[in-house]
Formats: sequence, C-alpha cells, structure tokens
Amino acid sequence: MRYCVPENIVDRDIGEELLIHHFENDEVFILNNHARMIFQAVKRYGDPEQVRVAIASEVFGDSLELDQAVDDTLQRMAAEGMIVADEDPGD
Repeated sequence: MRYCVPENIVDRDIGEELLIHHFENDEVFILNNHARMIFQAVKRYGDPEQVRVAIASEVFGDSLELDQAVDDTLQRMAAEGMIVADEDPGD
C-alpha cells in the first residue's frame, strides 16, 4: 500500500504550519509542524515505511511510539481525505 495526495488538495506554508485546502468539500486543515512533516513525507515517498523512516530521522524518541504516532496520523489524514491509500500501486 502507498499513500498519495489527491489532485483536489492544495497545500501552502503558513509559518511553521501547513494549510491544506480540500477543494472537493471546501474543508481547510491547519497542520502543526509534526503533521506537516508527515504530510510532506507522504508527498515525497508515499510508502508508509519510508514515511516512518523519514520522520524517525528528524524526530527523536521511542521508535515504537513514534511509528504508532506516524501510523495514527496517516490514518487520520486518510479519514479526512488529505491523503488516499492506493492498495494496488502497480509497482
């Protein structure tokens, strides 16, 4: 499985935070710095394992707790429509 950012999502830097605008339903989200890092890692890598590795390289802490926090954030972003899961990426 991979994640990607749908075409109807636009993001914009606002200081240390990231504004996400979902054009389909006109929702707006403001991501804090940690959620921003995860969103940007999804845009860059897509693969959840690579996202976890990228975040672990920038954030220090218990690796199991960090992995769980990343996974929880990915699930929440997917539930809100900021990212979508591609079950069959065709790799």
